[in-house]
Amino acid sequence: MAFETLIVGTLLPDWPEVPKDARAAASAHTVAWVKRAIRAAPLHVRLGVLGLSLVLGAALRLRLLGVADERERSARAEAVHHLFGSLPGPAAAVIRLYRSTTLLAWFEHPAIAARLVPAPHVAEARP
Repeated sequence: MAFETLIVGTLLPDWPEVPKDARAAASAHTVAWVKRAIRAAPLHVRLGVLGLSLVLGAALRLRLLGVADERERSARAEAVHHLFGSLPGPAAAVIRLYRSTTLLAWFEHPAIAARLVPAPHVAEARP
């Protein structure tokens, strides 16, 4: 579903800073991971997520239409996320689902995780 890619893409954090190709790989990994996680859910959950994802994706697409500036896109996407998160019932649950699975997959990607964890110190040889 194309909306999943848009939704996940707008939830990706800007940090840690990684080379462009590593960020693209981590982004692709994250989108695929979130899609797999949703496909693994029971049918009734998938159907609910599908319906609300269409609404969320359409709202994001309309809100981001014609906006080229990354900061402005980010601010507009966050406003849509906030709106959905403040709605009662399943709409808020869907944005939490996307946010939590996106962050989990993002920070588990090796290129991202390597930037978060300092390299192990090599023990100095003692005389």
